[in-house]
Amino acid sequence: MTLAAALAAALLTLAPTTSAALRPVSLAAGSDMIYCVVQDPSRRMAYYSGVFAGDYFQQQSYQQSFHAFVDARYGETSSSADAYCFYESSFQQAADAANSKAVGDQRDGYSITWTRWTAR
Repeated sequence: MTLAAALAAALLTLAPTTSAALRPVSLAAGSDMIYCVVQDPSRRMAYYSGVFAGDYFQQQSYQQSFHAFVDARYGETSSSADAYCFYESSFQQAADAANSKAVGDQRDGYSITWTRWTAR
């Protein structure tokens, strides 16, 4: 058995057996297009980042950094405020998704602030 065949056999035995949602294989680390949102329900405010290239696996770091930015730039958000980041496979898809989400947030009574923040 060749080394490649042995590795393939080992990977097959290590493959997950659950039906948990997995990140699409086509999105290599570092090539995700991400945008983040801080929603403050008690103040009915939603703050949107710009779209940026990033790594899906750094999502929690982006959420924390964006929330800290919003607090510093726009004043402390309430304790009920949460940050979320979303990813798409292209810049246009992420921009469209952010715009669509903002329209929904406005419909739900939120004031929208576009911050242009991006992770560096």
